[in-house]
Amino acid sequence: MKLSDDSPGGGAAVLGIVPSVVNVVKSALFHDKFSKCTSQASRRLAHLTAFYGFTALFVVTVWAVLDLYVNPLLGIDSMYPFGLLHPMKLLANVGAVLLIYGSVKAIRDRLGGGDDSPISTAFDWTFVWLLLFVGVSGVCVEILRFVGEPADIAWLTSFAYGIYFLHLVGVVGLLVYLPYSKFSHIVYRTVAMVYAEHTGRNLSDSKSMVPATSGSS
Repeated sequence: MKLSDDSPGGGAAVLGIVPSVVNVVKSALFHDKFSKCTSQASRRLAHLTAFYGFTALFVVTVWAVLDLYVNPLLGIDSMYPFGLLHPMKLLANVGAVLLIYGSVKAIRDRLGGGDDSPISTAFDWTFVWLLLFVGVSGVCVEILRFVGEPADIAWLTSFAYGIYFLHLVGVVGLLVYLPYSKFSHIVYRTVAMVYAEHTGRNLSDSKSMVPATSGSS
């Protein structure tokens, strides 16, 4: 990015790397870039809820792996599978609701039409539908687990395992698909934003968007 920055004085550092990263993290947490773009401001809620939903579910997944495989090595008893009132289970349920809502709203926004609707490609549709599938199938697995295990019904248990298999396939597909969809902007968009903060490019871009005023003071 620095080599391709042909603007006069472009690429010169105006802010340290650490403050730049901090600014970018704060911007990502609140998605303030969407609110600054009037034509796409309506997409902020869908993006924000899907972002936090996915993040919550990622945290729960990491915690479950640690609880299953690391805690026993440390002499700590595993609590997996988590009960309904376990903090991680509560976080997972909130994350699932946010992910499903964000995915559904993103689909509705894309189907809404109009000049301000985002241009969607097959890659975009595959990603957003895969997100929705992962969220819905995960909730179905949870419901079938809490209903099927106490009832001890063979066919219901088998059905639950089938849905769980499809859920895992969806998760793996989501991760494999990451470099080929807009999901990859988690990496490259973050790097670009840090570079813009570090070199002051974001300041020049924001100034260029301010309309010129007529008349004199």
